[in-house]
Amino acid sequence: MLRSIRAWTRTNLYRVVDSIAFYPALMVLLYIGVAAGMIWFDLSGPGLKLKGHLGWLSLRDASAARAIISTIAGGIITLTVFSFSMVMIVLNQAASQLSNRLLDRMIGNRFQQLVLGAYIGTIVYALLLLSTIREHDTGSSVPALSTYLLILAAIVDIILFIYFLHFITQEVKYEVIIANIHSETLGSMEKDCSLPQPAVGTPLPEVPFAVAPATAGVYEDFDLEGLVRFCQRNDVCVEFTHLPGTFILAGAPLLTTDRPLGHELQHELLRHVPLAPTGTVEANYTYGFRQLTEIAMKALSPGINDPGTAMLSLRAIPAVHLPLGTSSKAPVPGSRRSHTDPRSGMELRPAFQRDHPCHLGLW
Repeated sequence: MLRSIRAWTRTNLYRVVDSIAFYPALMVLLYIGVAAGMIWFDLSGPGLKLKGHLGWLSLRDASAARAIISTIAGGIITLTVFSFSMVMIVLNQAASQLSNRLLDRMIGNRFQQLVLGAYIGTIVYALLLLSTIREHDTGSSVPALSTYLLILAAIVDIILFIYFLHFITQEVKYEVIIANIHSETLGSMEKDCSLPQPAVGTPLPEVPFAVAPATAGVYEDFDLEGLVRFCQRNDVCVEFTHLPGTFILAGAPLLTTDRPLGHELQHELLRHVPLAPTGTVEANYTYGFRQLTEIAMKALSPGINDPGTAMLSLRAIPAVHLPLGTSSKAPVPGSRRSHTDPRSGMELRPAFQRDHPCHLGLW
């Protein structure tokens, strides 16, 4: 049961964290907590004493407080609609001019999510605060401190909006998008393609028994620790027959073992090798090469005819290889992972050879 939960978490955690709603949801919960705390403090003994000592913080008219809160809530709603209508227009332009593979990257931008969370959080804060004010409230029963905090939050939202306009106009520039893909791809290569050449050890046994997944998806990575424990516990040797980034059909062999496994063991083994619906640069650097290739090919198409963008993308593809040089290595089909060391006996070759389809697609 715990292994199933761990495998499910590993498979879906990135999808949840990378969604556009994750950080806004956390910020909304934070704003709800702040609203509840401020309303309680406003009506508590220390809060009443503070409002008594600071006369300029007093807001004794319930109608004025409700008018301020309503105005701020309506204004932030308008600001939210305007800001993210502009984002949708920008995303549509990027998808049509560059590649729709960039939508996830641009939607998942952390700053955009934080701005959206600040807007929605302020709206939720204002609505919760508005619900606590009654028409007959007067004097210290009016939550003046909470209202002034809402005014401060509205000012912060306006500042975020001004910076957001600058940010979004810079972020959608083609050279910035290509540079971001280049840096993420390079970082993924440095993480995944820096394996040392292993020493020659005891030859591994033949692994003729295929294991196939029940559903189709993209093979990107595997749970190393879980796979090691599985191999040690069941005394089995595993061989991956495909490179990361390969789309695996349902029922097609994904890996092979040195002895036949029952249905339950195969199901447990496949939980350590989850298949993703699509590729990501973080899990597989070749996806970054594909994005750069798509941008270059689409820019050179007659419908777009943008040689400048194509040149930027063509420069970025070989530039990713240069910092790593010929020492960059990547696993190839037929690499073996034993039950004692899943990386022992792994055959390596230069990364440029692995990514030659990206270059051939442009010729």
